[in-house]
Amino acid sequence: MKFEVRGPGAPPGLQAPDRAGAAVPASFYAPKTFLRRGGPIPRSVGSWSRDQERRRIVADRGLKTASAAQWPADVDPPDLSRIQIVAIPWTAAFSKNALYHYGKRRVYIEERTKILAALARGSIAQACRGTEWNQRKTYLDILVEQPFHTSDAINVLDVIADLVKQAIGVDDRWFCVLRLDWRIVKDNPRVFIGIGQEAGGDQAVCSVCGHIKEVSEMTVTRPSAKRPSGRHSECRQCNREIARARHRARRAAGVPRQGSV
Repeated sequence: MKFEVRGPGAPPGLQAPDRAGAAVPASFYAPKTFLRRGGPIPRSVGSWSRDQERRRIVADRGLKTASAAQWPADVDPPDLSRIQIVAIPWTAAFSKNALYHYGKRRVYIEERTKILAALARGSIAQACRGTEWNQRKTYLDILVEQPFHTSDAINVLDVIADLVKQAIGVDDRWFCVLRLDWRIVKDNPRVFIGIGQEAGGDQAVCSVCGHIKEVSEMTVTRPSAKRPSGRHSECRQCNREIARARHRARRAAGVPRQGSV
């Protein structure tokens, strides 16, 4: 069965880009999801065409704005306005190689490790109490003291990041490691954790251009479980550019404006 893309916004001969970027004719074989009793539903096809068009425009804008960086990158050190330093006891149980144990039919974490993690999380939360932490880049400075040179200091990074995330309420997607160092200490080894942020409120990353923006610069949408803040993942500037690009593409294709005869 074949059908045509119909409707006031889709003249005969309109071609829509497919996922690979190539053009497909307006008349094509309908997937089963578009078939209903009495024939296909043109509105579903129009939605498919609009989604493909928008995806192509978003990809083009993303390639123009989010260019590849050169390495070594010339990046200025962060100007931290909020800094907290806390020390927790070192334990080999915080290494990712020793964190999980494999039983007969399950993978589990020992109760002793859970207790140590809860105590460490409480110490971090107590040290950071009274400091306002926002959803923005959060810098970690970690010094691991260990009694023997038999474990890797970098293996504790995941556990430390999870503890800091739970203690201060900042998503670990925002974490950056300023330094991760280690040294041998025979008596009472500890792990020193420095947590810092620059001045400012909550931020978000635009899904199109990849730039870090203030939350107020993001497009407003209806609050939901996925976006409780009521902000879309696209910034207002990118949203405007996408709308203009879609308008130019439709005008070049001869598509009449919506509502016109």
